[in-house]
Amino acid sequence: MEKYLSNSVNETEKIAFNIAKSTPIGSVVELIGELGAGKTAFAKGFAKGLGIADTITSPTFALLNSYVGDNGIKLNHFDLYRLEDIEELFLLGFEEILNSKNEISLVEWPQIAESIMPKHKIIITISKLSSTEREIKVEHL
Repeated sequence: MEKYLSNSVNETEKIAFNIAKSTPIGSVVELIGELGAGKTAFAKGFAKGLGIADTITSPTFALLNSYVGDNGIKLNHFDLYRLEDIEELFLLGFEEILNSKNEISLVEWPQIAESIMPKHKIIITISKLSSTEREIKVEHL
């Protein structure tokens, strides 16, 4: 397990940028943390690390935003916070997207879908230590 300490939003984005650079295509990344922990900041930095210049926003109401970087890498950014029924994920093609070997999927609030998440994944946990400090843990399963 890797651990990082961030003292600002910019540092969280930089850490995520570097993690993205070493994330293999086809990976599923679970992003775990309480509200306000910095998941969206992490997602922004992660996307930049994949060569994506688009403005990254959390897909809280859409469930999924997809982006393609200058290098052709596609990022599927899921936010399952408002998901009421796991059936919605089946309609979205969630499992097929996660099993794609040509894309990277970043899933915020994955707990509701744990039963259909792949066994091999990267788990990023962001913990609030203070109003500005965050601990970021990276676990490869």
